[in-house]
Amino acid sequence: MLVNVNPKNDYAFKAVFGSPWHTRVLIHLLNAILVPGGLRVQSVRILNPFNEIREWDDKRLILDVKAADQLGRLYNIEMQMVPALSFPGRFLYYWSSMYGSQLKEGDRYEQLRPVISICFLDGILFPECDDYYLRFQLLEATKHFPLTGDLDLHVFQLLHYTKPADELETDLDLWLYVLNNGQGMDTENLPSKLRVAEIVEALEAWAMLTEDRTRREIYEAREKARRDAEDWRSALQRAEQRVQDSYIQGQEEGRQVGLTEGRQVGLTEGRQVGLTEGRQAGLTEGRQAGLTEGIIGQIRLCEELLKRAPRAEDELAAMSIDGLRQLADQLRAELRQR
Repeated sequence: MLVNVNPKNDYAFKAVFGSPWHTRVLIHLLNAILVPGGLRVQSVRILNPFNEIREWDDKRLILDVKAADQLGRLYNIEMQMVPALSFPGRFLYYWSSMYGSQLKEGDRYEQLRPVISICFLDGILFPECDDYYLRFQLLEATKHFPLTGDLDLHVFQLLHYTKPADELETDLDLWLYVLNNGQGMDTENLPSKLRVAEIVEALEAWAMLTEDRTRREIYEAREKARRDAEDWRSALQRAEQRVQDSYIQGQEEGRQVGLTEGRQVGLTEGRQVGLTEGRQAGLTEGRQAGLTEGIIGQIRLCEELLKRAPRAEDELAAMSIDGLRQLADQLRAELRQR
């Protein structure tokens, strides 16, 4: 069977790892991440199982996987298709929500069980680090011993994982390779290292996913959401670059104005005074003009992406730099909430 879906699609991801029919696949993935160095997962219970939605609404889709193992450890596993700058806060918030919801009135703190959050990112969130696997814990700043083992966050930047099929060694290698390259694989003609029962089961489940019309529609809608988010992020980056370019251009124009006006003073002393004052005045005016133009350009782009009628030119021209910044920040926040 040919796998014609992308395993990094968050709906396809949950359809397999969040299904009660594929718990051995989830167990194999968890043990690939946690072992060696931790206690092996022997059984799992999925707390929010994948649900067939016949009349679906995108807002009803819950695409992370919550599970508990035989030791009571809790798991939150998700695929993040387009990592946002707000992701670290959201990731920690979901962990804290799951951790805090364990206790009811009268329960003892000793009853708290570890919460292990795992996120696969189809993108780069930490450009300062080229590692594909990052693990975060709550450690003492100097000696690096943990306050508690209950907080355990695992992040995979999948674009940094580049091993070819013939260099796969561990079970984690297998899963990361399949997530990156599963689309287009033929389950009847897999590389020898991928002929593992749990890997084959996952690939076969993905191969059958879009045979159902409703599932196919939801999958395609999530792919469209991914493309829209990527387009929005690219547009915002272009707008921010334009602001930066305008600022630099304003600086250069300010320097030129300052030099020109300074040179027109005849005497040596006058030249020095003129150059100094001209540079300062020119730089200030140039920066203000460049910033204003760049921020207005960003506002126009955001209004276009939000499909709103553009504000009048004279209205924007009458606003202060701080007012323009506040308006641009407000529009960007509305875009991020879409």
